Amino acid sequence: MKHRIRLISFAPLFGQGGDAINEGQLINALSKYVESIYCFTFVSFFRIFLDKSLKAPFSFNKNVKLITLPGFPLPYIFVFVELLYHMLIGLIYILIERIIKPNITYIRGRLTAFSLLTLKPFISRPVVVKFDNFAADDVLPLLKQKQLKGVIGKLLWVVDHYTLRRADLLLVNSDVMRSLIMEKSSIEGHKIIVCPPGIDVKKIEMIKKSGAPSVREGVRVGFIGSLTWWQGVDLLAQAVCTVKKKIPNIELFIIGNGPLWGKIISICEENNIKYTITGFVSHDEALNYLKNLDVLVVPRLRTPATESNIPIKIIEAWALGIPVIVTSHKVLIEAGYKDREHLLYCTPHPLSICEALLSLLENENLRGKLIASGPILAEKYSYDEIAKKLLLLIMDRINKSKHYNVKRPYVRRTSDHAS
Repeated sequence: MKHRIRLISFAPLFGQGGDAINEGQLINALSKYVESIYCFTFVSFFRIFLDKSLKAPFSFNKNVKLITLPGFPLPYIFVFVELLYHMLIGLIYILIERIIKPNITYIRGRLTAFSLLTLKPFISRPVVVKFDNFAADDVLPLLKQKQLKGVIGKLLWVVDHYTLRRADLLLVNSDVMRSLIMEKSSIEGHKIIVCPPGIDVKKIEMIKKSGAPSVREGVRVGFIGSLTWWQGVDLLAQAVCTVKKKIPNIELFIIGNGPLWGKIISICEENNIKYTITGFVSHDEALNYLKNLDVLVVPRLRTPATESNIPIKIIEAWALGIPVIVTSHKVLIEAGYKDREHLLYCTPHPLSICEALLSLLENENLRGKLIASGPILAEKYSYDEIAKKLLLLIMDRINKSKHYNVKRPYVRRTSDHAS
């Protein structure tokens, strides 16, 4: 059933990380239940004007209108420049809103959200913001100069807390993030809706049927994602070096790219480890690689963001029947996922990762148990179902607001979760 609702969305769709995949799949799922979605997405200025083959990373439904805006991805030390640019976008948006007349505006991106919300008196429709983490928690550890930390830290604090207060509704990935927001700010719980990451069930089924798994000798230990400091992929490489003493035919297969590329190569070559690093690939290619792994390892470090967000790659691995070793993050434990039953937990340390790998690879019963439980766990993360429930929750909350009316029949609210 489609609702007579138009959405405007600001979301990252041309990126190479999990954010773009998540947002693309969510928007496509939402489009099945609304009249139309006008999706504004930022793309590198040079890609827009120089890349003649530039095209959307997803095959969007016909009622999704994709509009690219020139983006200027800069380090956080230039956050002032980016804010000024997004303020200009905000001014343009006031005109766009009067032309399109959306029922709801959905924003993923703190600078865009902050800029539009500073113009809230001129915006006539409700604004829903997806909030995935507090920027200062992840950015400040990377800055070395104390004065720079102080200035940027205060600015990011203002951006985040202003956005939290001014948004009509907030979407978060988990109950852990919901609690964190309520703890760090004065935001009431009814303003926050939990919208977990999801999967495109049809795409997963197509990947499962697209040819038999590759025939090879040895054990393929995999990682998928950006090769950045908080992902812990260098710890995985060190762990594989130790595992090789007991399992000589082990291979490290990395699906992704990033700053730690050189360090991973150095570790593998110094220890004579067979390895593959694919570089950035499309989502479909990444899933095809994923289905051929013997185990996916997600040894992320503990940060406020990693402790409160379930990465989409875990859900995709579950759906494909691939066992997962992952850091024992709070978000997973509080969601009820048990060690050696749903996942195999480790700590972000080479020795712990090594022990987990050996425990899994030398125990066929444990491996079979995790393979069997994965697809069952993934069933609740269908984006079609998440989008349907999310839309009803958003309209319900807005209908109950004193300021807006989406003009639809009352829908009984049953919970704060879209899953």
